Amino acid sequence: MLLLSVTNQSRTKGNRNSMKKLMLVMVIAIMASSAMAQRGGAPPALTDSGPGVPVVKAFLDAYNKRDVAAVQNMVATDIVFMDDDGHTIKGKDFVGGFLQRRLTAPVPETITASGAITSNGTADAIWAGFPYNFARGELARKGLMTMIFKKAGND
Repeated sequence: MLLLSVTNQSRTKGNRNSMKKLMLVMVIAIMASSAMAQRGGAPPALTDSGPGVPVVKAFLDAYNKRDVAAVQNMVATDIVFMDDDGHTIKGKDFVGGFLQRRLTAPVPETITASGAITSNGTADAIWAGFPYNFARGELARKGLMTMIFKKAGND
């Protein structure tokens, strides 16, 4: 009987803690929405930014035009390609062959940036990330893509 009483007390205490947490979350949500309203609504939309934007746009343009030579020219010898399913393909021979098969397939596919391309970099490397839409025939996907480019030669 005493054990039952302790169990009930701990459940009640747990419920009180849960209620306190819920109330705290609700107060924070109300304060945040009030602050957004005072500020004039949602924050401004992101725009393309950083040194990687032209490189990403050039890659997407070449990919969508099915320009195998231009895409292959952007692939480094030590490339590592990771797909949405977790597969990893390494090296220009393998990734280049993979991209060539994709770009010359009977059903064309496209990859388009569906939001802002954000990037940053150093003198010899640039990273970029962006949300994307992928389409091939009836297949359509959305995702996030990250690309890393390294300087080669006088590029």
